[in-house]
Amino acid sequence: RVGYHQYTFPDSDNSHIILDLMANIYQHDAKNVWTFVRVENDHLVTGWRQTRGWARTRFVYFAMEFSKPFKSYGHEKYDDVIYNGFYRRFDEKKNFPEMAGNNIRAWFGFDTEAGEQIKIKFALSSVSSEGALKNLETEVPEWDFDKTRQETRGKWNAELAKIVAETQTPEDKITFYTALYHTMLSPILYEDVDGKYRGLDQNIHTSDGFTNYTIFSLWDTFRALHPLFNLIQVERNNDMIKSMLAHYDQSVHKMLPIWSHYANENWCMIGYHAVTVLADALAKGTTDIDPSLALQASIDTSTVPYFDALGSYMQLGYVPEGETDYPVSKTLEMSYDDWCVAQVAKIAGDDEKYDEYLKRSAAYENNFDPEVGFMRPKFADGTWKEGFDPLDTHGQGFIEGNAWTYSLFVPQNIEHMIELMGGDEAFTERL
Repeated sequence: RVGYHQYTFPDSDNSHIILDLMANIYQHDAKNVWTFVRVENDHLVTGWRQTRGWARTRFVYFAMEFSKPFKSYGHEKYDDVIYNGFYRRFDEKKNFPEMAGNNIRAWFGFDTEAGEQIKIKFALSSVSSEGALKNLETEVPEWDFDKTRQETRGKWNAELAKIVAETQTPEDKITFYTALYHTMLSPILYEDVDGKYRGLDQNIHTSDGFTNYTIFSLWDTFRALHPLFNLIQVERNNDMIKSMLAHYDQSVHKMLPIWSHYANENWCMIGYHAVTVLADALAKGTTDIDPSLALQASIDTSTVPYFDALGSYMQLGYVPEGETDYPVSKTLEMSYDDWCVAQVAKIAGDDEKYDEYLKRSAAYENNFDPEVGFMRPKFADGTWKEGFDPLDTHGQGFIEGNAWTYSLFVPQNIEHMIELMGGDEAFTERL
């Protein structure tokens, strides 16, 4: 929750550190909604910023502490100020301890000697600047940069050492551990040290019996990342599942996350793959969640008719061409998700739901055209879309793939997929 910075300066009576509160990842002109900064004293600054983007209502609070008092400060505001109330009686640009606007860059001035180092502890919170201060005081209480750096290195080494890789070259080892490091960058911790976090309903909640996480980009992670976590991050993955269930509990749609994003649902990508994460952990015995709760959450998520042509999928047994983008990919992925719901039902002892979702999981058959040997788009009246090209990645019913790759996505029934494609010999030739 806390970043630790160290800057080395020359001999100068005009040294500055700039706090840029304008820049964003995935920048656009209207992303910053509001920014607020308070200069609490000559070494502590607090504030917050609200942005809109993939996370359309996102609040980030911060506390920024300097190791040395600054002698002056100020800011530039890059806004068209239509109304400023009675703040117009002040010169807000310099040494005025409140800053507010859409687009702000603040600056802090110092006298420095040659080689002098100024350190900054910068804490974040989704709840409040008070929460950010608690995070700062708890996680990095000392002004010892090298100690913090070594402690952090030790934490990373402990995580990376969960897998011992023997490689033929040092370069291969670097590649492996860099990739392993990348697997641990998200989902991210999303609560203060006291367990408080901003929920999907934009209210402040306190986690109970779990640590809250966010950034579940589940279309990217359901195939391999969460199954890997069930081997090397069991406790964290269990917390992530409980975070998904908290998302479900706070959702006005009564859905598990599609893509959880800083107290928001951003709806990116397809399918409802949180159910696969629940099923995998239940099947492997790496979670202590109630199977009945997992089943109800999975059923609720998979029956919201206005989500991504799900109503037509339930009615027709496939997502029809023309109603939405990427209909074949959606049919294939949702049919796998349904198979996973069936497995949760089996573990929960609900035979009726097991049979229902096992039947739903055969939906992939409805998009397979035996005449061409591929999955392809089909209209609601049962006719195939013309102009089919299995190599084309655009306009053929698939997202980030084509019929050659996506036709193989039937992980729940590989034997039947091989049978549909002509049996072992023909399938071997196809591969």
